Amino acid sequence: MTQFKRVIAGLDFSELDRVMLEYLVALHESFPIETLYLLHILPSFSAPKIPEGDFISRFIQDEPLDEVLKRKLEKRVVEILGDKPPFEIKIEVIEGKPSENIIHWVEVKKADLLVMGRKAISEGSGIVAKRVARLATCPVLFVTETAKNPQRIVVPIDYSEFAARALITALNRQLLFPKTEIHALHIVEFPPNDYYLIPYKEAGFRKILQDSAKEAYEKFAADYHIPTDRIKVVYRENLTQNPAKHIMEYAKELGSDLILTGARGHSVFRNMFFGSVTESLIERNHEFPLLIVR
Repeated sequence: MTQFKRVIAGLDFSELDRVMLEYLVALHESFPIETLYLLHILPSFSAPKIPEGDFISRFIQDEPLDEVLKRKLEKRVVEILGDKPPFEIKIEVIEGKPSENIIHWVEVKKADLLVMGRKAISEGSGIVAKRVARLATCPVLFVTETAKNPQRIVVPIDYSEFAARALITALNRQLLFPKTEIHALHIVEFPPNDYYLIPYKEAGFRKILQDSAKEAYEKFAADYHIPTDRIKVVYRENLTQNPAKHIMEYAKELGSDLILTGARGHSVFRNMFFGSVTESLIERNHEFPLLIVR
């Protein structure tokens, strides 16, 4: 059974904080959380030394800024979750580089899950999100502004061990919430059109690839003991040589509530390693919550 006992979530005092906390309460129903560490990171601030005194003290007259913000976060959490949340909550306010501090805290707290917000209109380049997702040693969940309790889960599969872990995570939730739909999406790969100078768009060849993908799924399900009767398998052709694009299109078509994917995997004609498909999903997706499992 998938467990997220120790969870770290980054907060930034925006309205997305409420969505994230409420989403974690819903997540707790299927993957019980014991301790939630709420982390707010202050950007490093270097100021010139001046003889009149400490520069920062001009702005913070009574008490340190981290203590002020921590108290505000405590009040915010009570407003959203009440004074008796379903799990223990610990709040930390620290200064420094976001990606480095987040990775450090994941390691120090031996986190089972890292949660980050994903806004529809990002104020930055998204580099922090990609870097953290690449370096974190635990699963990473990106929560979007429209996140809700997942009923339709899209799980991209390439028949790798990581794909099996993603499916098993979705199946664990389905055990507790039987109405949860799991859509296993396999992107059928095509070699480049000029590969060995053979035209691969003919119907006969496409059928061979489709049949091969289905046979591979049956073996994959048997190898990892995946109950196929609880999953809807969907095959889409990678006509644009962009798997992430096809995954997003299917999620929109379905009206998915969550994309659940492995950190890396493999395919016949290209590596589906972290930094390609998964990283492209992080960059492209601002609409659906995205859970990356390891």
